Order: sequence, then C-alpha cells, then structure tokens
Amino acid sequence: MKREQTGFTLVELLVVVAILGILTAIAIPALQTSVDKSKQRATMADMRGIATGIQLYDIDESIYPADGTPPSVLVALIRTYVKVTLPDTDAWYHPYGYNSDSLSWYSLQSFGKDGIDGVDITPTTKYQFELDLVYATGHFSNAPE
Repeated sequence: MKREQTGFTLVELLVVVAILGILTAIAIPALQTSVDKSKQRATMADMRGIATGIQLYDIDESIYPADGTPPSVLVALIRTYVKVTLPDTDAWYHPYGYNSDSLSWYSLQSFGKDGIDGVDITPTTKYQFELDLVYATGHFSNAPE
C-alpha cells in the first residue's frame, strides 16, 4: 500500500515563482512612476508656497529678493510672511534655483529628478521627471499642468 503524499511539485513551485516575477516586473515601473509623480506634485506645491512668500515680501519691502539668493537664505527671508515651514530643497533633495531682477519679475526652478539644469518640462513631457519645473512671477511657465 502506498500512502498519498500531499504537497507541491518542483514544477508547480517554479511556475508560481515565474508568475510572481512577471507581476513584479510589471508593478515596479508603475510604482516608480507614481512615486516620482507625487514628488513632482509636492515640489510644485512647495514652489507655490515659496512664491507666495516672495510676493508677500515684495508687498512689504517693494522689492523682490536679490538675484541668485541661495535657497536657504531665500526661505529664511520669507519665513515671516508665510504660515507654513517651507523647504529649501525640492522633493528629490536638490536645491531650488532662484533668479530675479529685484523689481518686476522672479523665477523659481526645480531641476527635477536628476538635479541638473536642462530642458524645461511641458504638458507633453509631464512624465519625464528629470525635466525642470519653472514658476515665474505668479504662475508655472513650465509644468505638467
């Protein structure tokens, strides 16, 4: 008399592992895109907050902060004008860029995932997260919106 053995064969286990590998290969890129998209949105929200502080600073001082002000100094200057704590780096931990003529315009830049000043983002390239976001004098001039 033979006893029936219960369990899984090696072939069955290999099939299950292969299926899990395929599902993982599909899910990881989608997850990475979602993470990068959320970082992009967080960066855009932070840029709006910094811009609000810059505009309130201009109302009070009648001048925008000087051109090339480092992000940490810029955030310290506008800290008294906003109610929230603002970061001096984007969601990828790269410092923001800031330019101004001190009188009529200013520009905030996030250099994207790669942190390198390069091509600006447009609505058609919104899923290329290494491209630059630019917020200039009250609105995004280059953004995925």
